[in-house]
Amino acid sequence: MGELIRRLGRPRPAPDLADAAAGADVARALARLPPKLSIAFLLRHYHGYSTAEVAVITGTPERTVRHHLEQAASRLRAALGSDWDPRLPKSLPAGVVQACGESAGDV
Repeated sequence: MGELIRRLGRPRPAPDLADAAAGADVARALARLPPKLSIAFLLRHYHGYSTAEVAVITGTPERTVRHHLEQAASRLRAALGSDWDPRLPKSLPAGVVQACGESAGDV
């Protein structure tokens, strides 16, 4: 058994079902947002870019990006409940890119 574990490595812990469900709920809520809101939100809160970097990436003024982030957070809070945490799970379900208005072929 020890040799097998050494060769294959230890199994990964089972995924937390609560995190998976929360990720799916967030992905569905993001899919309902306009692309400009979901793109800004994902770049800022999931990918970790600063507001200034999101502005450069999207070609949008920083003030507008802040407005998009506020709108996205407000709509997501309304859809997911007031106790929703804006930090996204590190593993979102497949299709989140499509939630930003891109087709799978564009990725």
